[in-house]
Amino acid sequence: MNEHKSAWLKHSLQTLPEKVKKIHTKNESFNSKLGMTVDVLEDASMIAAMDGFLPFADVIAIGYAAYNIYDIWD
Repeated sequence: MNEHKSAWLKHSLQTLPEKVKKIHTKNESFNSKLGMTVDVLEDASMIAAMDGFLPFADVIAIGYAAYNIYDIWD
């Protein structure tokens, strides 16, 4: 049993840095996409605020946000 545990620990210590690096890369990618999504939503809210100048501004803003958010996360 000790040999099995020792082999498992040795394997874990060898693969752990790779797993940490992979998680860190995924985290950076997620944070980047999240930041772009927030930017799109801010833009969409500015478009929706132009309701007095632009007819159907809220509909345009929803379409703009939906299209761009889909593009970011696709």
